Amino acid sequence: MNANLLVDGVENLDRTTSRNTRVKLLSLIALAVLVLGLSYYLYRAWEAEQSTNREQELAEALTSLFVRTAVVANATTAELSLEYYGLPGEDSVSIEEILLLLEEYENISSTLFPETFPGAAEPARSSLEEVLWKAFNSYYGVANSSKYMYESLEPLDRVLEGVEDSLKHLVVCDVNGSLEAYEAIRRELVVLRNLLHAVYIELLGSDPSALLSDEHRAIREKAVGMVSEILGSLDDYVALMETVRKNPGLVEEICLYSNNSVGELSGSAVVLLHKLVEQVENADGLGSATSPYTAVKHMIANAYLKLLEELGQGGSGAGYYNATEAD
Repeated sequence: MNANLLVDGVENLDRTTSRNTRVKLLSLIALAVLVLGLSYYLYRAWEAEQSTNREQELAEALTSLFVRTAVVANATTAELSLEYYGLPGEDSVSIEEILLLLEEYENISSTLFPETFPGAAEPARSSLEEVLWKAFNSYYGVANSSKYMYESLEPLDRVLEGVEDSLKHLVVCDVNGSLEAYEAIRRELVVLRNLLHAVYIELLGSDPSALLSDEHRAIREKAVGMVSEILGSLDDYVALMETVRKNPGLVEEICLYSNNSVGELSGSAVVLLHKLVEQVENADGLGSATSPYTAVKHMIANAYLKLLEELGQGGSGAGYYNATEAD
């Protein structure tokens, strides 16, 4: 009987031990699940905090950079305008300042946006990060445009001197002298136009809606307008001089006719005169070279008015060019 009790006690002990083991195991599993769940919760909280810190870091790093970019772009546009119109003024920005600005963009891009290398998949960003990223790209384009604008200042100065020289020769019927002056700046014209086109591309590539204020959008639009005006006037000048280059004898004939040095125009000169009238009729000024350009337009207009009078049209009819409108 004592032996049976001993056996029953051992069996009860085994069952108790087994039950305790299962309880301990279930407890450990439950604890592990709790730890994992808590860890995941804490990780998400930490990740959210890191995201907030990242957004704050981005905002702080970019805000002052964007403001300085707008200031530099405004100053560079003003210098470009002064150079184009030949007006006096002091330098308000240096190439070193612009290059330091661009270097800061590159540093920020590699530290705060390290995943944005060519071919990389577009990373997941918060709504604020996305706004800052678009703004970063747009202001970067504005900063790059400032560099190209600054680099165009010296070529623009040399080109306008050549433009003025060529037009002064042309208005006194020295076609050969005009073409020599034009030939001397043709390569510089290509360099200048490429730089100004680069400015234009950078500015158009920047999204105005991504800029952070109306003032910054106005600065961008002012730069676009200035560059468009210069490119348009240079295109008009090149079109005129290419016509002169292809028809030097006829242009000289028209000029002498306008100055009453030739009695009448040949048929070929009449055809070319109509073309010249169309070329210059809607052309605007040429910055600091506007005065000689206006004189050339008057020369062409006078030749056309004289032709109309000889034909008995009295200054009326299709394609009429009023000389007073060129003033």
